[in-house]
Amino acid sequence: MRVIGVMSGSSMDGLDIAMIEIKADTPLINWELVAQDEFPIPLEVKKSLSIARTLSIRELALLESTYSEFIATCVNAFASKQTPPIQLLGIHGHTLLHLPEHMVSWQLANGGLLAERTSLPVV
Repeated sequence: MRVIGVMSGSSMDGLDIAMIEIKADTPLINWELVAQDEFPIPLEVKKSLSIARTLSIRELALLESTYSEFIATCVNAFASKQTPPIQLLGIHGHTLLHLPEHMVSWQLANGGLLAERTSLPVV
């Protein structure tokens, strides 16, 4: 199975995509890194992400849509170079709030939109 993982960090220096091949034909799951790439985050998206905690609910929802569309574009560009095709997309989104002592973490990404735009199952 070919799976890609997508991540951006708090530095917002880029969107990282890594693809692994998972082989579960033995008692242990084996995996291998097959490809990776980094996509620069557009300046306007980066600016909005940096002030996300100050945005209204409406602005935050629009940012989530914009950011998810950007991710989908990057995933599709990455996937177009891969053979055989990717079977699953894993993403946690961009962290807006992380309070582990309260078991709270809030990430920005629209999984449904990503699934629609990439034609991949999203976890």
